[in-house]
Amino acid sequence: MFGADLSSHIRTVQQLSDLTQAMRSLAAARQRQAQENFAGLERYAAATLSALQQGMGLLAPSKAQPLVERTGARRLVVCLSEHGFVGALNDVLLTQVEKARAESPCQLQVLGNRGLRHCQERGLPILDSDSMPTTLGAVSRTASVLVESLFQAVTSGEVAEIEVIFARLRGSASYEPFRQRLFPPQVAPTVLDGDPPHHTLPAEVLTARLLQEYVFSQVTWMIASSFACEQAARFAAMDASHRNLEEQLGELRQRERAERQDSITSEILEVATASALLTGGSR
Repeated sequence: MFGADLSSHIRTVQQLSDLTQAMRSLAAARQRQAQENFAGLERYAAATLSALQQGMGLLAPSKAQPLVERTGARRLVVCLSEHGFVGALNDVLLTQVEKARAESPCQLQVLGNRGLRHCQERGLPILDSDSMPTTLGAVSRTASVLVESLFQAVTSGEVAEIEVIFARLRGSASYEPFRQRLFPPQVAPTVLDGDPPHHTLPAEVLTARLLQEYVFSQVTWMIASSFACEQAARFAAMDASHRNLEEQLGELRQRERAERQDSITSEILEVATASALLTGGSR
């Protein structure tokens, strides 16, 4: 590779480096936004859990049973990536999906269009799919749509159990697959001492609404966590790619300097040789 070809290659690598740098910066910004919202989401989830526990404590034991005893299928929801450049994120999560499916039959519901392609490549049967949010502001909308579809399936008797597999942040730059049962909730009723909490709705109606709020808070947190992990995985992939491209640029520029120096040296030698010949011929 010499001259114009080398210069063209350097320009191409430089453009790729600039692109990976831009994608890396965008992923880092979105990941920071998601992490900054985690504290609020965790408080929200904790508050709904406490409220549901108190609501279940208001019910008589016989009336609490419908919350935990239903007939129907098992639904497995998996939060995958919406776009590519996320390394092994989808494969790690789908490995957990295959383990869960091996335990017992289940309906598979997928979030994330790029992850859906991975499911199809593995030949996994998909009951339903939807996109993952591409911005933090779209997390609540995605959660609302998912919760509505899940509750419709539960109330119709189609689904009796719901589990979610998603990526959970581990530190600031890594993640781990996590599996959590969403419904029936693994919630123990609070033992109420003294006067029960004041409420205007019947205990059954109140608890049912608290259950919906609890599920929504959990789903919102799971999707936000998956969103943050997708950005973390993309940042890691883009960072590694950017560093690799920068190393290539350094090597190419060093080669360009060496070739330029060789060209200059060759030209000097040609001039010196011609000068020596002319000088020798004039004597």
